[in-house]
Amino acid sequence: MNAQLIEDGSIFLDESMSITRADNNIYDITLNTITTVKANSSNGKQRNALMPLHQEDALLLDIMHKFDLSSLSISISETSLGHEKSFPVGTAIQFKLSHGNTDDDIEYDLVRILSYKNLLCESVEKELFFSGKIRAVLKPDGSKIIMLPNDAYSLCHSRELIRQIISSSPCRNTAGVFSQIQPNINEFDIVNKAAWVEVTRLEDKFEIDKGLRFGRIVPEGKTNAAQLLGGDGDYLNYCPLATKSTLVLQNNEVRDLQINALDMYEVIEFEVIQGRTNSLGIERINERINGMSNDGQLITRVYIGHVSCPFNDNLFVRLVDTFPNVINPIYHSLKISLVTGHFAGADSSTLKKSLEDNKQSVNELHLDDITHDLKLSHDGSGVLSVSTTMPKDSSLYIQVDYKPKYLNFEAFPAGPNRGFDVCPSMVTFSCHPNMTSTSPTTSMYSNALLIMPPVPDLSMPFNVISIVCTFFALIIGTTINLTIRKSRESIADKFNGIVKPTLKDRLREKLQRLMNKVSKRRTAVSVKNDVKDKVE
Repeated sequence: MNAQLIEDGSIFLDESMSITRADNNIYDITLNTITTVKANSSNGKQRNALMPLHQEDALLLDIMHKFDLSSLSISISETSLGHEKSFPVGTAIQFKLSHGNTDDDIEYDLVRILSYKNLLCESVEKELFFSGKIRAVLKPDGSKIIMLPNDAYSLCHSRELIRQIISSSPCRNTAGVFSQIQPNINEFDIVNKAAWVEVTRLEDKFEIDKGLRFGRIVPEGKTNAAQLLGGDGDYLNYCPLATKSTLVLQNNEVRDLQINALDMYEVIEFEVIQGRTNSLGIERINERINGMSNDGQLITRVYIGHVSCPFNDNLFVRLVDTFPNVINPIYHSLKISLVTGHFAGADSSTLKKSLEDNKQSVNELHLDDITHDLKLSHDGSGVLSVSTTMPKDSSLYIQVDYKPKYLNFEAFPAGPNRGFDVCPSMVTFSCHPNMTSTSPTTSMYSNALLIMPPVPDLSMPFNVISIVCTFFALIIGTTINLTIRKSRESIADKFNGIVKPTLKDRLREKLQRLMNKVSKRRTAVSVKNDVKDKVE
């Protein structure tokens, strides 16, 4: 990328940094760059626009062209906390086709290319798609989301994507918002990391959105940018190739880095954000009263604080719940409840608290009164879609009971006691009932769940094998020992010249001894008789 291309209007680069204080000792830092690529419409292709781009950016645009995608995003997040950009916990790939045909099965090919091109650190096996362990879930806006199981909390994907984002910055480590970021942001004082790359196809251009978001734990005291970013420079200068470079602080203070560079050791004052009551969100919990591997209940909560549309007090909500194939959901136990009033939409509210609070209204909704759709797959998994309206300061609860499923031991991952990752639930808020229209929507994701099915006692086969091996070792060892000992004695006697009597000789000797005993007894009887005769 060079400055001449930007002046010609082929490529525009906007960079921004946002710093807010989320808690007493936690600061949220967001680094973001948006690259706008003008498409060359002379021949209907985008090849000429790809040449000055970084290698990873050019690869992403090639993938967009190959699969005819209107949007593509790769995100890795450790938390589902609400920000301007919300991503599901774990490694997620989201895409949308330009022609709108959601029946095309391109999931495996797309993930395979991303793996081979080092945008993901590990390759994904095709068997995982066929077995249903990896599946694409349809979102309300027509896009699909793919969650990669067992790698949801892997640092490998996170390190690789962060490295790609930082290395693709046009000014690298010399200038720009990424220049003062520490080389390794996986230290112990870093929490809630998230990284994303989003590509969107517009009318005659592409937008490539890249960003990092993380929380820095800083002790109480005066705070400066050097403590938050971890860099070793004195100033944060804007990237000369950027058309816009801004720093946004918590109190809506906007600084233009093109005019004044940021002094890394300047003390920045922040205010603590207290509990939010005007938030939107979704969370999911697993109630297991009878034990971790026993039956339980999946509860999804969608909450709305003091938020409403300009022309309507209600928000249109579309929820997508997924049920994995490692449990047996009892779908006829599905229960949907709406709780309103008296801080029912607060972050800390629960259904138990709402039932105990007389000031809150709890209404159980009938399935016939709301729009819902339940799709079941051949592998036992299911996807539930619910569309309804919610007023401000309310919560929507979806409850489904389940029974444990006894799986074959081949179905368990390498760490069977860790459990199985469950794809997060998704919710879309809108002021317009038709969420596929041009009206603005907000999509959010729940936290990830770990389901622990009953784990087979894999020690029993080991015990059986040990006993059988011990038995055979005893029999075979004794036989070999006796055989070898007999052969050793005969070899030693032959070497020493000792001739042992044969069986025939031993029998003859025994017979001779028996005959001698008989003859001695006869002689003794005859002598006794002679003495008796003489006495008479």
